[in-house]
Amino acid sequence: MPALISRLVLIVALTLALIPGVSSAATIKQLAYETITAVMTTELNALGTNSRAISAAKGADATAANLLGDWILTVDFVSAPTVDGLVDLYLVRAADGTNYEDGDATNRPVADSFACSFQLLGTTAAQRLTCRDVPVPPGLYKTIIWNNGSQAFPATGSTLSVREHNRQVN
Repeated sequence: MPALISRLVLIVALTLALIPGVSSAATIKQLAYETITAVMTTELNALGTNSRAISAAKGADATAANLLGDWILTVDFVSAPTVDGLVDLYLVRAADGTNYEDGDATNRPVADSFACSFQLLGTTAAQRLTCRDVPVPPGLYKTIIWNNGSQAFPATGSTLSVREHNRQVN
């Protein structure tokens, strides 16, 4: 319950800070990053066009959960993908702590679990693509990567990582 209250206080403070003409005595401070964590590695091997891969469970302790994550997709295509092609990230939650919402490697994830899109470059050079400040769900969740680009991922070497962080309201 204290984690929920602190999240609500942060949401209210961030909302008030964005409204012109509304002043607040609260200040928002960016806290240090947590250690970077590899979320998907071999799951991305040879991921075909219009195909999905799903990770193992992540999270668990909702009381110590970070609010935000910077997601990093590293991929080195054999053939250059179409410029501005997309690879989508979904965060599939287990709201009750056991059962995950719909979506996996074969079934389309629900729209509500969409987190961000990585915009591809038209090159065979290694790409390091980032989605910043994505809200991280409390409790258990799995990640789904959906390759909507025009080329399959390489046989090895692609990774999806996250670096979680928080903000503090004073």
